[in-house]
Amino acid sequence: MNQLIYRKKTLLKLLQISETTLRRWMKDDDFPLARQLGARAVGWVATEVQTWLDTRPKATANACDED
Repeated sequence: MNQLIYRKKTLLKLLQISETTLRRWMKDDDFPLARQLGARAVGWVATEVQTWLDTRPKATANACDED
């Protein structure tokens, strides 16, 4: 079974978040946990990340104005 795996650098860029935010999400928001790929390598299963994103609430039009 071939699954796409996001390494940390790719995941941070894809989600446009900091490493601190990623750690907080994994601790607090039920963000998918990383999978051990090797002795010093971890990654996140793309389908698990997408499922998590799909369950997030949709932003309102006003939320976009706060930038």
